[in-house]
Amino acid sequence: MTLFTVPVFPRVSLLDTRSWFDLVQGTYVRTSTILDRLPIGQLQRVAGGIFFDGEYSYSEFQQQGLILHEFDYWWDYVLPSVSLGARQLLPEVTASLIMKVLELSRQLYRKAGYFGLIEFSFAADGLAGAFFSRGGRTWLRDPPKLVESEINITRRFSMGELEENLLAISKRCQRDIYWAFGFDAPEQWLEEEFNFA
Repeated sequence: MTLFTVPVFPRVSLLDTRSWFDLVQGTYVRTSTILDRLPIGQLQRVAGGIFFDGEYSYSEFQQQGLILHEFDYWWDYVLPSVSLGARQLLPEVTASLIMKVLELSRQLYRKAGYFGLIEFSFAADGLAGAFFSRGGRTWLRDPPKLVESEINITRRFSMGELEENLLAISKRCQRDIYWAFGFDAPEQWLEEEFNFA
């Protein structure tokens, strides 16, 4: 899974490399997944930014404001019985990652003084025939199953909208994931999945 936020049409770097390093290094958010926080992993310096290389994740922060996170389907390794027979994408995981990536980006952009337009993207691939199901949910028919092999969701919003509507933006992205799996998710499902917020 790949999630990123990026300022739209930045004219210059948000901060110099050293200031960006200090800002990112001092900012993190807690998640409700096996990755207990973002960013996580071994910190490395690269031209124009830094990255964190973790066991199941990779996060990169460029001084122009690109914030990129890549996540493996760690439950395939940690709980192999979860995806036995067919890969699963877990709604409680996507909900947490979407919201926490947006929350971390919001904090960093605010501290860096960026208040313009932001583009957000969620992409997941290698999912042909995958299910999107949460344990314990009873389905009237088969759980949501993906017809295609990938999901791509992109949204644009202002920093002001992100400040005021973080939860609502996150829920809309989650609803789009359900839609890709063939379901129009009711508000109750979204409330359950974002109950950590």
